[in-house]
Amino acid sequence: MKKILAAVALMATMFAALPAAAQNYTLRIENLSGVTLYRLYATPRSWDNYGQDLLGNRVLNNRSIMPLTFSNVQECLYDFKFEFIEGSVIYDSVNLCNVGTYTITP
Repeated sequence: MKKILAAVALMATMFAALPAAAQNYTLRIENLSGVTLYRLYATPRSWDNYGQDLLGNRVLNNRSIMPLTFSNVQECLYDFKFEFIEGSVIYDSVNLCNVGTYTITP
């Protein structure tokens, strides 16, 4: 019996050490800034650059909501950069694993 318990404990320890499986998360971006969002960049906190604009050829007008799906998320903390049509920029961090809606306010 002791050998079985030891084997079970060893297996549990091995599985606990494995990284969490990548998941998909959808974040609703709600723009209540009073200004049109022109560009949106997001990157995992551990990365050095933002990559390409997530809005592409779209914009997010004031009082509009846009869902963004992040695929294969392996870390929850993401850095965001919001660029507005009139030139202002907002930087913020978001925990994709805990936040369903992110509201941009003035």
